[in-house]
Amino acid sequence: MKSRTLLKNLTLIIVFLLSASLFADTADEAFYNSALKFYVNKLLVRYGKSNIPRERFLVQQLRMINAEMRSRISGVSRVRDTYFQRLNNLSDEVDALKARLKASRSKSLNVFVDDVQKKIKETIASGTLNYKKQKAIEEAVQLLHIAEETIQADPNASPEENPGFSQSFRAAKNKFRASFGEPIV
Repeated sequence: MKSRTLLKNLTLIIVFLLSASLFADTADEAFYNSALKFYVNKLLVRYGKSNIPRERFLVQQLRMINAEMRSRISGVSRVRDTYFQRLNNLSDEVDALKARLKASRSKSLNVFVDDVQKKIKETIASGTLNYKKQKAIEEAVQLLHIAEETIQADPNASPEENPGFSQSFRAAKNKFRASFGEPIV
């Protein structure tokens, strides 16, 4: 509440000084500008000094929370390492699938493989753990394995011609894009 009244008073003073300076001579304008700058700086310093104890308290609270979390949760680095190792394994798996699915003559399947590969690399590069994205990537890789099996069963048939596969492929692709925040096509 105190800071609001301070900011309101500061705003009124600035408006008053600016409006007064619009009607003043150029010599007076320099004086008003310097006085305004001095007064605003003085108010900001006073406002900042009054907030230092509160900021110290909040910083101390954050440190205590972080220390408590570290004491309760062990092996965070191990979990993080296994998460990114799993994503690297999935990336290698998608690379191998991409090489095997090149001959599928299915442009949409090849585009989806490239999209999955790109999203894996983006997720690894972001450096944050997101299990929703990991699950979506794993489901996409499973779908690619199903597509590979479908192509191996009948090399001359296109996966898009199979209505069951085509429908599940579209649904999985939309779910994959939605989990990464992309528009559903």
